[in-house]
Amino acid sequence: LVLRARLLLAEAADLRDPDRPDNSPSEEAEKRIARALELLAKAQEVDNGVTAATSRASYVAGLAELERRDFDAAAEQFQQAYRKAIDSPEGMAAELQSAHITRQRDKNEAAVSQYGEVIADVGDLHDYRNRWVPLAELKRQLASAYDDFFARRQYSAAATLAELFPKLFEEDYAVQLAADAHVAWASQLAQTSPSAIKTLDELTEESRSHYR
Repeated sequence: LVLRARLLLAEAADLRDPDRPDNSPSEEAEKRIARALELLAKAQEVDNGVTAATSRASYVAGLAELERRDFDAAAEQFQQAYRKAIDSPEGMAAELQSAHITRQRDKNEAAVSQYGEVIADVGDLHDYRNRWVPLAELKRQLASAYDDFFARRQYSAAATLAELFPKLFEEDYAVQLAADAHVAWASQLAQTSPSAIKTLDELTEESRSHYR
């Protein structure tokens, strides 16, 4: 049932109309999403939490709700998947998606905290395996989250997130991202308090000190 639902979601994604102003699914895509959600609800009912199928169904249901832009429903499904399988690949993937939704709701501190939990769950990179979020994809999504914080001038959140990156990224790259965010943050603060300005060298040194 879960596999069939995933195939329907793939078809719905292929039917996405980029010209729709709100990025909502087309009528044909919506039909496939609705059918996928029916299958996933059935999968959860049949399994009733006995196996990992329940958490998988909840996670994929969250993806389905994202596809039709229902973020509240998606968040609920991801929370269910996380609660049912915290230490599983589905649980970690669900927490990552929840963090994205939290960030999109401008709850920056909470989002960074969730991203931190995800990064903590990675463990040894050599042993990392997650079919829902391969390592390269995890890094891409986290870097995208940093870019989004930065673009929205949420420099404190961007800096705090970047300071978690050395576990996944090259240290020099992570330090530079953190330094860039700190510099932008200081410049932002300086608009109201000139004494808040620091040099790039000072901020880079502060960022590096976190990893010593």
